Amino acid sequence: MITVVDLGICNIGSLVKAFRSLGTELHLTKSHQDIRAASKILLPGVGAFAAGMEAIRKYDLYEPLREAALQRRIPLLGICLGMQLLARISFEHGRHEGLGIVAADVVALDIDICKVVPHMGWNNLESSAGNALLKGLSDKPDFYFVHSYHVVGIPHDVVVNTCDYHMPVVASFACRNIFGTQFHPEKSQKNGLAVLRNFLEYA
Repeated sequence: MITVVDLGICNIGSLVKAFRSLGTELHLTKSHQDIRAASKILLPGVGAFAAGMEAIRKYDLYEPLREAALQRRIPLLGICLGMQLLARISFEHGRHEGLGIVAADVVALDIDICKVVPHMGWNNLESSAGNALLKGLSDKPDFYFVHSYHVVGIPHDVVVNTCDYHMPVVASFACRNIFGTQFHPEKSQKNGLAVLRNFLEYA
């Protein structure tokens, strides 16, 4: 069973359908007790960073999520905004503190380089190497993206998989039990299902 943090800022329906196709039901929750009892956590999200952190604090999930990832070391996957919420700081419409689970920051895509923001549509990863979530995929798998901000400054000991959007963009990362995908696996067809299956099977 995968425990999904339901902050009310994500299309949970797409995730539910994707995991059902893999034969798994999700446990959706806002309860800090459920997070403390979880054996595998998925943190999705769409929208603004500040709203995501406001919901995390509203439901008293800040410490339970940090404890799960950093102390109990259970598998945790952040998707899109959920990945960004794992960072220390976001500069989206001001300066906002994140969960601080990964020593990284969130900044806007450079419109002068990227030309079109948000980054929306299909893009290939430069490499799938080193990330357990990308196991069994081709060397340059494609995934569906939609975002205007991206994660920077990830430590050198974290596995990072990038895509090229006229500049290198962190598309996913893996740090022991902690994973993040800037892309939406639930909207990325067979490659996305492979990522979710790998998370389901990760121990």
